[in-house]
Amino acid sequence: EWFLTGCLPLNGLKTLDPDVARVLATYRKGSLILNGLTTLDAATAKALAEFESDYLILDGLTALNGDTANALAGFKGKGLLLNGLTILDADAAKALAGFQRYQLFIEGLTALDADTAKALAEFKGRFLHLNGLTTLDAPTARALAEFKEGAVLTLDGLTTLDAPTARALAEFKEGAVLTLDGLTTLNADAAKALAEYKGQYLFLDGLTTLDA
Repeated sequence: EWFLTGCLPLNGLKTLDPDVARVLATYRKGSLILNGLTTLDAATAKALAEFESDYLILDGLTALNGDTANALAGFKGKGLLLNGLTILDADAAKALAGFQRYQLFIEGLTALDADTAKALAEFKGRFLHLNGLTTLDAPTARALAEFKEGAVLTLDGLTTLDAPTARALAEFKEGAVLTLDGLTTLNADAAKALAEYKGQYLFLDGLTTLDA
């Protein structure tokens, strides 16, 4: 991956305490990869959040509580990768949404409820990657459409899109960017709904067929 140049991979670490995390946070040559960690307490997360060189990759975590998520939201680097998360509740999502840097990756989630989506839509950074989502209903899409002006949301895991969900996504704010590159086909009703899209850019690069 492009963000792994000059990285420090320490995926063999299964545990980490705040003192060691604080030392690791001084690394300044690239991304820090700690995919061996399956749990993370708030104190250790707070120490890691002082890392500011590049990307912090914690894809081994499958769940986060609110305190740990809040600590990670203080991360000072370019991007935070949490692609191992398979569950995310609204409280943890609200905490993560406070992350103010460049990119947040949560690509292990295959589904999302409206309350959690509403919390994530408060994300203070620029890019929110939710490419693991394989299903999306209209209420959840409507909540995501509250994303701030100028933000980028990637939903490239979606392979189907119905008209009500497309209509909800079309409510994105002016200046927003939405990518739906996982769609290979689009029916007329969904296309008509997407035509009302209010954002700046809409990407549909995966389409292989499109009738008149």
